[in-house]
Amino acid sequence: MLRQSGLARKPRDSRLSAGRIDCRMNRIAVLGATGSIGTSGLDVIAAHPERLSAVALTAWSRWEELAGQAQRHRPQWVVIGDESLRHQVDQSRFPRETEVLFGPEAVATIAGHA
Repeated sequence: MLRQSGLARKPRDSRLSAGRIDCRMNRIAVLGATGSIGTSGLDVIAAHPERLSAVALTAWSRWEELAGQAQRHRPQWVVIGDESLRHQVDQSRFPRETEVLFGPEAVATIAGHA
């Protein structure tokens, strides 16, 4: 890191090469996807599909809304934090390719895979 005027400055972005930016796909887990910040984050992901991909979505209990988000974003995983809903959730409302998981431990698992 370089220091200038007492402020730390990061070195030049290593993704820049000959004036081009490496646009690799960023895999994102959206924790709290049904909340206001989560839905705003999903809007940003939808606006940049060439660079951003929602690979996991989580919600505590609003599984119907989560199912709609999963239909739009096609994540690999969704997690419903409230395990007591396991037998109430209609898993057919989620995309076939999306794995539906339950409980706080599942949130920790998927966060490590994004």
